[in-house]
Amino acid sequence: MKNIESLIAVVLILVLFIVGAKFLYRLFRIDSKETIGQLLSEEYNIASGVQFSGYLLSVLITLSSILHSNIFLYEYEVSKNLVKIISVVLANGFIAIVSLVLFARITLFLILRIKITKAIEADNVAAGILSAGIYVSIAIIFAGILNGTVDFSYIFPNIVFFIVGIVTLWFATYLFRFLTKYNDTHEILNENIAAAISFAGVIIAIAVIISHGLHGEFYSYTGSLYLYCRSIAVILFLYPVRQWLVQGIFLHKGFHLYGGVLDDEIAQHRNVVAGLIEAITYIGTSFIAVNLMI
Repeated sequence: MKNIESLIAVVLILVLFIVGAKFLYRLFRIDSKETIGQLLSEEYNIASGVQFSGYLLSVLITLSSILHSNIFLYEYEVSKNLVKIISVVLANGFIAIVSLVLFARITLFLILRIKITKAIEADNVAAGILSAGIYVSIAIIFAGILNGTVDFSYIFPNIVFFIVGIVTLWFATYLFRFLTKYNDTHEILNENIAAAISFAGVIIAIAVIISHGLHGEFYSYTGSLYLYCRSIAVILFLYPVRQWLVQGIFLHKGFHLYGGVLDDEIAQHRNVVAGLIEAITYIGTSFIAVNLMI
């Protein structure tokens, strides 16, 4: 009976959460003429649809983290505390989604140096893919903060380390862009889907590693920051994954410390398959790495 009540509560929360997320998505895109319904019509904008798909996935990741962190769903009698449970989860969700959109937009601006809506409205699918990847990345980092029992005495440390995680994502992404011979921003703004997939893949992989570094109990700022830095050092291994594993083994193009055929395949030939293999290898490697560190 208790499990049935919890399931009903989760379904109600999911419905309300999605409705609220849809409203906030429309609210934050007041400069766009398209509604979500139009994305699914015959006259659709593919880039906008891809961006919304990434946003929706990030919302569901966030909701999953909030539900997991709120252990009271299983500690209380759900039927007697349904209103309280829904209120707390939706309040947390509102704050999370607003933060998600805010930091995603800042991240996109730092990478592309333009307002993302211009590229999306021009139906730049590459920009839509990158936008979706960044939404998912921010949600993954947020999940690292929430994944565990909620303790309101740790709200400020959580905020601090969430910002640390976002700044780490910016810094690591900025450094990683020097590893390619081509200009990622130029390629994405020129609708290079292969470059967008590759870039989105490395951003998500970095976010997975950062999220793992943020996960765990807070002891002190010094101690927690030390453990965090030690955990995210694995980001450095993504470079040989690109140059040796993807380029040397999968594509059979030899091993290079810098550049190589992989850059040419993505920048010149716009090889989507090469971009997909690179992105999937990044993400898969990040999951293997964090599981080995458990």
